[in-house]
Amino acid sequence: LKQHAFSITSTMSVVRVLLVAEKPSIARSITALLAGDRATRINTTSKYCPVFEFPYTIGQQNCMIACTSLLGHLMNYEFVDPYNKWNACAPKILFEVPLRHMVNAKTADNVHVKETLV
Repeated sequence: LKQHAFSITSTMSVVRVLLVAEKPSIARSITALLAGDRATRINTTSKYCPVFEFPYTIGQQNCMIACTSLLGHLMNYEFVDPYNKWNACAPKILFEVPLRHMVNAKTADNVHVKETLV
């Protein structure tokens, strides 16, 4: 469970559960294990990270599971300009400068993953 985030919201008598795996292969494995062939694949703006929806019962509670994934680390912290370049300043200064929280640009598809989750 270390790799997965769980979000649960209740609507009427069916609880909606969002499972977010660290990578697409894990989302597919979770879906195959829990849903078998009952899952519906929903394509998203991310070509690598679809959403799989399927009904599931946890205890006596009927649920609708939505399972998707990220592509590694979705968000990163970065030093603001001009401190974000090597040798731009003395390292000691970096303990006091602001950070910027942003989508990891190393994987272009992360922007699409963020759109799916928001």
